[in-house]
Amino acid sequence: MQFANHVRRTRRPLLWVGLAQDRVNVPAIGLVAMVGKKLQVLEHCILWMSETSDRALLVPDNFRFGAFRFDRNFNLRFLPKAPSRSFEAAESAMSRAYVRLRKIEAEQLMHGDVFDLPQLARAA
Repeated sequence: MQFANHVRRTRRPLLWVGLAQDRVNVPAIGLVAMVGKKLQVLEHCILWMSETSDRALLVPDNFRFGAFRFDRNFNLRFLPKAPSRSFEAAESAMSRAYVRLRKIEAEQLMHGDVFDLPQLARAA
């Protein structure tokens, strides 16, 4: 409820990434955002990245609600069609996106960027 209230008040989306000890390579990702005039709370999202892009899309895991991307100014954009129809069809694009996320995390750690957040949470 606090996330929803914050998004309604600021009109800025809120994204969270949580890492469980038993699934450190595939984080749990959620999004709270205004889509049009409606507040959307999407708790189970995946990352999807094409072979030619340097940015991942955020896709609700049912593949029926479209996708989201952040533009170069970090504004959230809604795409009405998901880039894949199922987990099976998205497997290589998901793998590519999570490998990229791990590389970003390693680069941040190498540069001494430490995010002192509660257990099981990381900044992305």
